[in-house]
Amino acid sequence: MRILICNTFGRLMGGIESYLACVIPALVEKGHELAMLFERDSPAAHRLLPIPGQGWFVSKIGVSQTLDRLREWCPDVIYIHAMSDPGLEQALIETAPAVLFAHDYSATCISGAKRFAFPRPSCCSRRLGAECLVNYFPRRCGGISPITMWQNYQNRRARLEMMQGYRRFLVASEAMQQEYLRHGFAPDRVEVVPLPVPPMVAGDAGGESTAGAIDSSEVRSGDRSNAMHLLFAGRMVRMKGGEILLQALPSITKKLQRPLKLTLAGEGPAKAEWEAQARILCAQNSYITVEFTDWLDHTDLRKLMGTCDLLVVPSLWPEPFGTIGPEAGTAGLPAAA
Repeated sequence: MRILICNTFGRLMGGIESYLACVIPALVEKGHELAMLFERDSPAAHRLLPIPGQGWFVSKIGVSQTLDRLREWCPDVIYIHAMSDPGLEQALIETAPAVLFAHDYSATCISGAKRFAFPRPSCCSRRLGAECLVNYFPRRCGGISPITMWQNYQNRRARLEMMQGYRRFLVASEAMQQEYLRHGFAPDRVEVVPLPVPPMVAGDAGGESTAGAIDSSEVRSGDRSNAMHLLFAGRMVRMKGGEILLQALPSITKKLQRPLKLTLAGEGPAKAEWEAQARILCAQNSYITVEFTDWLDHTDLRKLMGTCDLLVVPSLWPEPFGTIGPEAGTAGLPAAA
């Protein structure tokens, strides 16, 4: 089968791209013929996703030429993930039978966060509609611009209408399935397909087996003279909760009566702010160490997990379901959310 895979970014950026890096080779192994369509070839410092066949970047050749080339290639099915250009997405849906993997709430929430920030952070289960406009400012669902709120609301409504053209929707969890059923999509069109988690292999955790990684972690945790090593791995944006995690470190170390080391692995717009916060925190607390790394590929992340005691997932929004928790589990690293 000829499958065209479409995404905004053609380089490893976050969860969606990590998913594609795992799925693309698996589809090739099953004998499918693949082509890739990416909107952007950036940032240049990030590793390119695998392109086993033809590949087109809209940022390089434009929308018109991209559509001409993919129509000449004549895909049997188009597998779409994140797309930033609604016009391009509509054209893709009209070109061949299309399947959407709904990774987030970009079509069902004005802000995309699916949460209330006031009076306390809480999840939202509303169906997108006029009530969202009423609650947007009082419950602090997003920004402070009424113009942006209205534009985003209109865009979300238009995308939900456009999504009726998809043949099938894939989601990673029952919670995401319920989200789309609430928005009127038929149950037989929304299918739960668990995200692939690469198995633990020799060398992933510094050459040790999974059992060895678990044992070494238990030994470290039992010695209170050593720092407990916490790991945050993900995109560095406010909703991921890095700021709250850093604020909590002094109370955590006081309760545990031992030093703490926190490693934050990833990139994103909040990284500089978190780094500044961490510098102040460490200057005021000699028993706390915080370090940052860039985005890590699968192998390097597994090696880092082998040195840690606990994965922390301090998200302030209802995560659609990522791979980081199960991946930590296969590496013998417990997780707390």
